[in-house]
Formats: sequence, structure tokens, C-alpha cells
Amino acid sequence: MNSIMHPLQHGARSIPEAIRGDVIQAVERNAAALSWNRQDIEYLFEVYNRYVAPKSEPEDPNCAGCRTKVIGKMRQYVQLWKENT
Repeated sequence: MNSIMHPLQHGARSIPEAIRGDVIQAVERNAAALSWNRQDIEYLFEVYNRYVAPKSEPEDPNCAGCRTKVIGKMRQYVQLWKENT
């Protein structure tokens, strides 16, 4: 068995299963939106910063590049979770 985990898998696994459904709903609610719901963005950042980002390097929801990064990662995590259920 390969014990090396891809960083994407590590990030996806670090988010507790108990809140994954909420993350999936937030991502899916905004899938076709041109402008994401602010509450959903804040929630995704809260989850990302709590479980994925290094404690010393939290992402800022007011930074456009950070939003692109966090939303992109969350979309990938949702895809991984759905593929593995």
C-alpha cells in the first residue's frame, strides 16, 4: 500500500465527515453563480482555514486570489468525496 497521500486527498480527508454535506451544499448552491453567496464563501473559508490551511497562513476571503484558491480546492474536495461514496 502506498502511504504517500496526494495533497488534495490530505486536504479532503482533513475536513470532518460531519460537515462535508454542508460544504457540498455550499459548493453546489453556487455552481452556476457568477457571484458567490457571501455567507457560503465565509463558511468555506472558515472550514478551509480551520482544517486545511496551515495555522500561520490562513486565507483571506477579501483577497480575490485567495477566493479562487479556496473555492477551487473546495470544488475538488467535493468531487473527491462524491467519487469515493
